[in-house]
Amino acid sequence: MSARMSFALSLGLFAASSPAFAQDFCGGMGAMGLWANGTEAASDLSQSSTAFDLTGLGLSAGNQAVGLFTLSQSANLRVEAVGQGGVDPVLDLYDETGRLILNDDDSGGNFAARGEINLAAGRYCVAVRDFSGTAGAVDLRIGLSDRDPALTMGLDAGTGSFAGVTPCTADTPATVLGAGALSQAELSAGISQTGSVASTPYYRFGLSAPTAVTIQAENSAADPYIYLFGPDGRLLAENDDHVGLDSQIDMADPLPAGSYCIAMRALSDQNAPVTVTLRDYDPMRAMQQMYEALEASPPIGGSYPITDLGAISGQFVRDVSVSGKAQWFLVSMPEDGLLLIDAVGMGNSDPILALYDPVGRELAYNDDSGSGYDSQIAQPLGGGSYLVGLRQYDNSAGMVRLVIQRFVAAN
Repeated sequence: MSARMSFALSLGLFAASSPAFAQDFCGGMGAMGLWANGTEAASDLSQSSTAFDLTGLGLSAGNQAVGLFTLSQSANLRVEAVGQGGVDPVLDLYDETGRLILNDDDSGGNFAARGEINLAAGRYCVAVRDFSGTAGAVDLRIGLSDRDPALTMGLDAGTGSFAGVTPCTADTPATVLGAGALSQAELSAGISQTGSVASTPYYRFGLSAPTAVTIQAENSAADPYIYLFGPDGRLLAENDDHVGLDSQIDMADPLPAGSYCIAMRALSDQNAPVTVTLRDYDPMRAMQQMYEALEASPPIGGSYPITDLGAISGQFVRDVSVSGKAQWFLVSMPEDGLLLIDAVGMGNSDPILALYDPVGRELAYNDDSGSGYDSQIAQPLGGGSYLVGLRQYDNSAGMVRLVIQRFVAAN
């Protein structure tokens, strides 16, 4: 049994207590969310005797649903999403500052999403969207991995337990990155090693002092999925498809000195070479990558390039050469209306679109609108400035036709 809440009930609670939902946390995402168990006061998972279920969460085309919860003490979290009616859910877990700490697609088995991570006390936001950006509904469960039953089967249909990868313990054979405990100078330079998942599924590294680190696994042909285990074998973080099909874990809070293990599996070709890189965590580099991946919008007037398209009057059309690193455009709505944005891929292009308001709140996101690889966002907006982000699904470059149209209500 779990603390279940239907989407209809969720909407009723939201409508009845809307000021409580206007929360400026998780980078503003909290304002879009529904509290697990109805209210913030009741959303403490560590004090609840059961998991929290948000059942039948509605997803409009190109958008995401957000569930909110709190922890009054550290806990081992499991978060799962099961799609209804063909929805292929993707999960993103954010901490109170808006930092993405977990991402998953398909680890629950049968296209369900699932992730497990140890979390400190705080407020958290779980965002769920359809992989292709289509409309539908999902069931979301937020529970404790060492207490609550799983909603999904995991990747092992025979056991019902999470089987994304065999946990890495002190006895697990692993390839060592570097020689002994790594110094700050070594981590600043970065340490890389290449091997296939079939031959090198585990890497081990040591830290001589508390250090924040970034771990990357790169080769889209393999589609690597990575996990980080602590000295006691506990899963600390995991990631899939941070940028395109490559994965990355950012541990912004320093890890204590000790021995750590990176586990890896391939969602595609397990014999393809994957380059694993370990380096110190750089907040500026991390933010740059978030802009490039459409996970956050760059500040207007900052160092990240933004092309100002001015006021949209009627229809704007431009052919853009774009890669897996996003290009950003500033558009102006002279008055209230509907903004329709199309990204039409040429050749093998697979474009992704995102729309943000000027202070960095995501308003819409879309990949693969309809039956093809083109993307589309249709968003009612008030007068003002907005940021449009465009990138390719993977790291390859290609041409995309960007079409932006503004519609106003007839008098």
